[in-house]
Amino acid sequence: MKKSPATFFGSMYVSYGLTVAEMIAVFIISFLITDNYALILLIIAIMAVLLSTFNFRLSRMIWIYMLDGKDRTV
Repeated sequence: MKKSPATFFGSMYVSYGLTVAEMIAVFIISFLITDNYALILLIIAIMAVLLSTFNFRLSRMIWIYMLDGKDRTV
């Protein structure tokens, strides 16, 4: 599959969705552990930085897989 700028723009939207879902999950888990909102924000910021490279690669794979024209049904 030929890579075009649309591949990277589309994967940015997928990356945004992944990041939002992860941060909501991190918020819920950290809220159950502590009630300090400053600490919760710090945990969310650290997790966003740590997961950024994972999200970058995963979002491109998801977007390219969605645009792949081959029939992948078994």
